[in-house]
This record gives sequence, structure tokens and C-alpha cells, in this order.
Amino acid sequence: MPQDAGSIQEKDLALPPGERSPSSSNVIYTRLTAAGLNELDKIARYVLAIGFSSEHAGDSREQLFIAQRTVAVATHDGRLYVASNGLYWGAPNDTQKGNVAAALHASGVDEEIVYLANWAASYGLSPDDYHAEMQLVDYFHAMRMPLPEIGVSKPCCSSCKKNLDRLAINYSYWHTQGTGKSYKAPKASAKWW
Repeated sequence: MPQDAGSIQEKDLALPPGERSPSSSNVIYTRLTAAGLNELDKIARYVLAIGFSSEHAGDSREQLFIAQRTVAVATHDGRLYVASNGLYWGAPNDTQKGNVAAALHASGVDEEIVYLANWAASYGLSPDDYHAEMQLVDYFHAMRMPLPEIGVSKPCCSSCKKNLDRLAINYSYWHTQGTGKSYKAPKASAKWW
């Protein structure tokens, strides 16, 4: 869905129209609008808020670091796939997963939730070093499932944008600010579905 012109800093015209996400916009964070978010973005933001609050409920200092975490989501065959960097979905966090599932289901999200908890570890990476968007890309590619659109809890970095555009995966926002982290590109070299 095209973005509200008030939220657009510049359009990405570097790629031919058939190879760029028609709905993505480079943004200044303060100009993000709810109208510019796709439904999956809204779910990703909700998962981040509930999941992060569940994990760090008693630690007000940790609450300040929510901006360093990212959640990316996608759907396929009645399932909602959740990837993240900075949130840990392993067995010790079953309460966190339960809180997220309950909140999503109460909001009308009926899909079964699949957490890509150990996907980063399969590459020998920490979830902090493996962007949530690329975790989804690699997972869907490995499973040979189509991935036409993702939702992300905040604008994608320029490296993720480049890879998502190359793979013809739609997303809403991207930014040119540095990420300060190492970057792991996806294994997929071309659209696979």
C-alpha cells in the first residue's frame, strides 16, 4: 500500500519498477504514520511490545532498550511466523510466548504462531547479529514457501531493503541510518517462488 506523502523522505528509484517494492519508502523515524503501516507491520509492533514487556517487565532500565529490538512477521498456510533479534523465544520464555499468543488471539489474529527461536543459532549467530527480516527470508527460502510480504516492527535497514527488493518481497518502510551491527545477508540469491 502506498505511503502517506507526509511520511516519505525520498522514493527508491534506483531499481526498475518491477524489481522494487512498490510500497516501501525511506523515512525519517519521526514521520512514520500508522496509515503507512501494513497489517503485518502492526502485528510485528504488537508482538515486540508484548514480548519485550513480558521479558523485561521488572527491569525499567531494560525497557529503555526496546528500540534496539526488531520483530519481523509473515504468514503462510494459516500460520504466523515470528522472527526477532533481541528477543529470545526459547523454552525459558514460554510465559512470554503465551502472553504474545493470548494478546494476538484476543486481537483477532487466529493463525497458529511459529517462533523462529533457533534459526540464528543454525548459522552460528546470535539473534542480535541476524536481522529479523533476513531470518524470515532464510527460513521461508529453506522451506520453499512463498514470501510475498513481511511486516517489521520498525523500518528496515538499507541492507535489508536491498535484499528484500532483490527478492521481490514487499515491506513498508526503510531507513538509511546505520545499524551498528554486523550484517548477515540471506542465502537466497533470487526469488524462489
